[in-house]
Amino acid sequence: MHLAYPSRKTSNPPPYHAPRSSRFPLLRRSRVKTIAIIACAVGAVLFLLSHIFGGGDGVPSGTPPVVIVTVMDTVGYSKEYQESVKENRLQYARKHGYATFFPSIGDYPLNGSPNSWARVPAARHAMTKYPHSEYIWVLEQNALIMNPALSVEEHIMNPKRLESLMIKDQSIVPPDSVIKTFPNLKGENIDLVLSQDKEGLSQASFIIRKGEWSKFFLDTWFDPLYRSYNFQKADAHALEHIVQWHPTILSKLALVPQKIMNAYNLGSGQEQEGGYKDGDFVVRFPGCDSPYAQGRDCAKEAEPFMRQWRTLENARELAEYFRCQKGFVKQQPTAGSQHRSTSQCDILPLPDALDAQGTTETEGQRTLRVSEAITKLQAKLVPSGPDVVRYLTLPKEGWSAEDVSKELEALANMDHTRWEDGFVSGAVYHGGDELMKLQTEAFGKFTVANPIHPDVFPGVRKMEAEVVAMVLAMFNAPSGATGVSTSGGTDSILMACLSARQKAYHERGVKEPEMILPETAHTAFRKAGEYFGIKIHLVPCPAPSYQVDVRRVARLINSNTVLLVGSAPNFPHGIIDDIPALSKLASNRRKPIPLHVDCCLGSFLVPFLEKAGFETTPFDFRLKGVTSISCDTHKYGFAPKGNSTVLYRTATLRSYQYFISPDWSGGVYASPGIAGSRPGALIAGCWASLMNTGEAGYINACNEIVGCTKKIIDAITENPSLKSDLYVLGKPLVSVVAFASKSLDIYDIADAMSAKGWHLNSLQSPPAIHVAVTLPITKVWEKLVADLVAVVEGEREKERVRIVEGKGAKGKSVGDSAALYGVAGSLPNKSVVVELASGFLDTLYKA
Repeated sequence: MHLAYPSRKTSNPPPYHAPRSSRFPLLRRSRVKTIAIIACAVGAVLFLLSHIFGGGDGVPSGTPPVVIVTVMDTVGYSKEYQESVKENRLQYARKHGYATFFPSIGDYPLNGSPNSWARVPAARHAMTKYPHSEYIWVLEQNALIMNPALSVEEHIMNPKRLESLMIKDQSIVPPDSVIKTFPNLKGENIDLVLSQDKEGLSQASFIIRKGEWSKFFLDTWFDPLYRSYNFQKADAHALEHIVQWHPTILSKLALVPQKIMNAYNLGSGQEQEGGYKDGDFVVRFPGCDSPYAQGRDCAKEAEPFMRQWRTLENARELAEYFRCQKGFVKQQPTAGSQHRSTSQCDILPLPDALDAQGTTETEGQRTLRVSEAITKLQAKLVPSGPDVVRYLTLPKEGWSAEDVSKELEALANMDHTRWEDGFVSGAVYHGGDELMKLQTEAFGKFTVANPIHPDVFPGVRKMEAEVVAMVLAMFNAPSGATGVSTSGGTDSILMACLSARQKAYHERGVKEPEMILPETAHTAFRKAGEYFGIKIHLVPCPAPSYQVDVRRVARLINSNTVLLVGSAPNFPHGIIDDIPALSKLASNRRKPIPLHVDCCLGSFLVPFLEKAGFETTPFDFRLKGVTSISCDTHKYGFAPKGNSTVLYRTATLRSYQYFISPDWSGGVYASPGIAGSRPGALIAGCWASLMNTGEAGYINACNEIVGCTKKIIDAITENPSLKSDLYVLGKPLVSVVAFASKSLDIYDIADAMSAKGWHLNSLQSPPAIHVAVTLPITKVWEKLVADLVAVVEGEREKERVRIVEGKGAKGKSVGDSAALYGVAGSLPNKSVVVELASGFLDTLYKA
């Protein structure tokens, strides 16, 4: 294309004229100066506002990090199929806080070019529509997202992860084109991620990073010259052309293995090494829409995969159905949000459950299956037989003390998992027999004491205040910090959430409160959301660190945010979140947001890590953003069960959890928390435990417990019989170690350990097992490891037998089993897990 040259400048420039002198030079200079000052001030205000109300990095609050773009063919496919494809994207996007964009082919003027070209202007359109989103993921219509646990940022775009995935020095067009991918690219420099099959580059699933380079790339790809050229495979061959002959584009490209983002369904004829396997991120049906593919039907090929992801989605819907309200209601999304509100429900019929094959069950079939499972639970938990005597009414005459004592002894010795022998993970935080005797003595002295009457029981009031003061000192609380004792970790967390909600209401007028927490945070925060009407935003804690993604936390902050949450450590994986980063996020704002650190599990270990000589990380009141901390004295403080504390940076924060009724006819009523009457005996037992153990005792316990945890970690990572099949999740620093399997079903391992007498904790998302080390476990950790080795070898042998018998390896668990908090082993398909959990709770009260 030739363009006319601009007219040539004359070689005879006009004569130079000196500028006219102003009659009012000072006036004009002052005016310019004033305008400049005003402009700078306006700019500064806009800058501050963007950082106060934005996500902390110039990104507006609520911006989705990823936009999923699928161009819909509204003519060639049934409406039902189209809606299923959209729902697949929407459900995944809701889980990760992403956006979806579904333009139609007809939205773009292709001027006779093949329909596949529409994906290019659609990507450009999405960049305009979502200018602050970091990534655009273009995924063609004939593909399904199959592993919703994987996020785009961590599974693919994390720089270190991307460097490990990149196929370097690879021919762009296989098998032997001269142009190859660069061998020395860094993950942070990649702006375009593609996969490749045996025929060449695949443009059906690609990710592009926002920026000027990406706009240039898309505009180049969509150039009319390429669209008018008769490439055999249209946009696919055009892409190969520009990648090979534009080094600027090749230098920003990463090729990743096909299974990472573009696995083909088996039977498509193109799968080879990129064939779909359970657990893969995406499955695609290449060529199913080709006019030359006789007998193929995209909708039919997708049907079994749709059943598979719907099974998991139906389970989630069933769970929310029961969570919202037991009276047959289901939560609906709030306007403008992809997160669910606990206050908006409408009546809907009970959703059908799906079995493991994705087949819809009838109400009767599901009821029968649930009934069978609950019967097994009852057989395990409720004693039965001719020798079992049940006491369902008061005895006509009171028993003698001797008879009661005898029955108590029998109840204490009922068949149970031997926590006394160290076979129970967590649950029992035993400080030793001598301490237990002292606690019993304290109980006896304060059996009738009730802290609601401090004038009647002044000793209890004194002990409670001293317990709170001691725990405040452990967490380096500043002058003026306060706290209260509670009945346990859940109670402490509930109070911290209530305080944050009330603070936001009274100080900022927030009436629709929201809080942001890691998905691994204790479930008590979700309970607080339901109890107090606080909308919950769950933030992923992706591998390999399993810490909360602070960037996503920042994006979710808005004017209704009342609380941020971090764990030190969390219950599932024993990982301490990046509390310093959360502290900066909470405090570096015009109106700081409260930050709660849940240290219920870390309790009396985390504060003493440094003194015991172990690695630690900042987590307490020394970080200015931390406003409240929950700490269980009844865990590693060895106090009797029913003791915890919640600590506040200021007295004002504590006052927001108070309940005061000045006009009750029974008199002025005031209580520090939910409970009115409380057992003074528990407070006495707690005080006695802290005073008897002392700082030196807790440092010694920290040495034993954390040291034992590290020995178990070393065994899993270094023992040849374990390291080939198991791996530790993240980098645990305290007393909990969680491990998963690369090749075996982790729930089979959990069940086998249970058969050997161990009560370990099964986890989900991802499937794993954790051990919370206590003092009793430190005495038997070598047996724990030995039994684990035997179990893993046994499961490995079962796999070999399955292969020999032609059944194929069972492989690792992919998440269709669910773990029940507090009960060892595993439960069947998630589609009935909520009903089973409800039946479990009912069983606890079956006499």
